[in-house]
Amino acid sequence: MVKRIKDIRRLQEIVNYGRKWHEKSIYNTIGFDENVSRETIRAGICYPTQALWVSETDGVIQGFLLGGLCSFPFSKKNYATDILFCADAEGAKLFSAFQSWAIDQKAILLQMGVTSGIGDPEAIGKFYKINGFSHVGGIYFKELTHERDSKSS
Repeated sequence: MVKRIKDIRRLQEIVNYGRKWHEKSIYNTIGFDENVSRETIRAGICYPTQALWVSETDGVIQGFLLGGLCSFPFSKKNYATDILFCADAEGAKLFSAFQSWAIDQKAILLQMGVTSGIGDPEAIGKFYKINGFSHVGGIYFKELTHERDSKSS
């Protein structure tokens, strides 16, 4: 079952589920700060420009999608984008709930990323294409070190 979360009673459960996905993702070398995660999820529940849905089976969280509205840097019109999307079950239903919300919010574009390094990006891309999306680019990932090059001063 997929439902929108509108209060913080299950906040810790959602954070714990997100932690499991973080451990599997390309971001796992970046420490998981539970307080930052909690605030991100709380914002998704409480901010009027964000929304959060969970999928669950027998009361156990099996996935979530946190999405939000953003304005273009050149227009007053908004687009919707996923902020966090991780699911072991009912990902398509989470996506549908988010898309319906984006339409209700008068977003003119829906943008979805495939950036965690988990799963098959081609299969995920195929799902998006079947749902009317166009592939318009990609994400390039590079870990940065913050040490100064000894040759430059």
